Amino acid sequence: MGHPACLMPGVLAHDGSSSDTEDRLAHHDSPRPLALLKRALASDNRPSLLCVAANGARSSFGTSRTAGTTHHADPVWGHTSYAIDPYELFNAFFGGSDKLFGDSMGSGGFHCSAEAKGTRALNISYNLLLSFEESILGGKREINVFRHETCGTCHGTGAKCSNDITECTQCRGQGRLMKTQRTPFGIVSQISSCLNCEGRRKVITEHCTECYGSGRVQVERIIKVDIPGGIDDGSTIRIHGGGNVDKQRGASGDLYIFVRINEKQGIHRDGLNLYSDVSVDYTDAILGTTVKVETIGPKDLHIPPGTQPGENLKFSQLGVPDIKKPNVRGDHYFMIMVKLPKSISGQERLLVEELDALKKAQNISVPGMIKAIRDLLQSVLNLLSQDGILAEELILLFSCC
Repeated sequence: MGHPACLMPGVLAHDGSSSDTEDRLAHHDSPRPLALLKRALASDNRPSLLCVAANGARSSFGTSRTAGTTHHADPVWGHTSYAIDPYELFNAFFGGSDKLFGDSMGSGGFHCSAEAKGTRALNISYNLLLSFEESILGGKREINVFRHETCGTCHGTGAKCSNDITECTQCRGQGRLMKTQRTPFGIVSQISSCLNCEGRRKVITEHCTECYGSGRVQVERIIKVDIPGGIDDGSTIRIHGGGNVDKQRGASGDLYIFVRINEKQGIHRDGLNLYSDVSVDYTDAILGTTVKVETIGPKDLHIPPGTQPGENLKFSQLGVPDIKKPNVRGDHYFMIMVKLPKSISGQERLLVEELDALKKAQNISVPGMIKAIRDLLQSVLNLLSQDGILAEELILLFSCC
């Protein structure tokens, strides 16, 4: 049982005299609300309590009766007290609605708008798989979705014809039932939704053959979706009003599209930038070459001579566009991976050895060569000096080197 809304003695003056509330109501256009309040205020000098349940919970005490004003002989207090239907009182002031199914009346007979009830139950979802190119470039897609719409045969009433909609006999078209209990404090009244008509005030004797009384049918619709360039995996696109339609509530839900991206092999996305690895032979890294790579479509990548392993080359402005700033776009980076063979042929080995010898010869400097010659001549001098042959001439010659 929901929280009751209670009209307590402190709210309405109950001392048998004219209160401020009564004086303010004296100028109302309709005399009936004032009469109802006077009946409640002037019935006796003891406290009274009137509670209204906020939902359709059933009570185990009292008797069921339709909305209205009733009186009871109270054996405890020895005089008569009154129980007034608060909806009759409120409708007398603010007016009521006799439209079919209560004009957005809830299941408990209470008026609430579609905004108050929310439209989340009318929302639907769709999983959309995009290609890598679609996620980068964006574009338009058409998707087929199934959703519930108002039945075109019965126009949402659920009845075969208008004559098949009759007033509920249980609640007499009120959409609610009242149960009362006599207590030492007075008459306690509980309002609950009519179970027969579910608070709609009307019942259907013969249902529509198209929707079987539900008032809605499932249809397939083609929805056009705008894909923004740069959309990320796991993003959600919301299409307002693309969900289920509820004509009785005058509301429609939204369509939520959950985006998944089919990633392209060999390309990794990080923010606005794309990253790929490119493998080249060691000879291509030395001599330079041009290789075909995959980005937004195939493209040629120039490998300059002497490219080092792990070096990054890039295509500027070929990355991911910023979804909020389409003019801003990232880059596509390519990391160079140099492939070294595990085994080579005999001819290749000879060529590599010649290359190695050439590189070593190129690495010998002139001062190094002079030092090597001096060392060689010094060795010769030592041998000759032992025999005393031309020692002074050789020493003079070597000292000039």
